[in-house]
Amino acid sequence: MSSVTTDPRFFQRYEAVLEIFVDHINPVIRDRNTLAHGQWVWKLKSRKYNEFLVGRVELQRQNYKELFAKAEILKTFGLLIQTLAVSGPTFHRDFNAYSKKILSAMDGTSADDYYAYAKGLQVSRVVPS
Repeated sequence: MSSVTTDPRFFQRYEAVLEIFVDHINPVIRDRNTLAHGQWVWKLKSRKYNEFLVGRVELQRQNYKELFAKAEILKTFGLLIQTLAVSGPTFHRDFNAYSKKILSAMDGTSADDYYAYAKGLQVSRVVPS
């Protein structure tokens, strides 16, 4: 697929979806797989020899707001891909709405946002939902 062989609007949407996947979905999947396969303490070097790498695997440190934002990104991205699979015209109609929702959730992955959120909780003594 390229901008030469495809309508430029469609190619831009393709690039946007790919960028979201690479920058935001792929790290979540990588961390999930690391945890799910028990590689958070020792990473397997080879199934064949059952050898282990020396050292620990570092997982990203994430705060509550960042995890919540990433969950929202995953959910919305899933809806975007589901819409694409079901109906091209609906995908193109709803693309901007999904993109805005994803961009809004991306704002929640900032450490600064978390510190403001934490300060607000400390002042109000509200339990996070």
